Amino acid sequence: MRRAILLSLFGVISVSVQAAKPTSSPPLQIGVDTEIANETRAGVRFEQASQRPRALYQPNFKATAADPDRMAREFLAARDSQ
Repeated sequence: MRRAILLSLFGVISVSVQAAKPTSSPPLQIGVDTEIANETRAGVRFEQASQRPRALYQPNFKATAADPDRMAREFLAARDSQ
């Protein structure tokens, strides 16, 4: 009797553990589907199709330590004054 109770308890636990396992899902994909054509000139990377600026470069720029918004505004002001 005691053995039957232990076996049934073990069976119930193993079924609930099996049910708690997550289902397999497809692997995550990181990256971009297509590469967008761009060109860089005068420290600015432009999208070729629309000519919209995508990135600003000025590697030697040193911003005064502050919050990110203020540092970005300082960077843009320095680029504007050039």
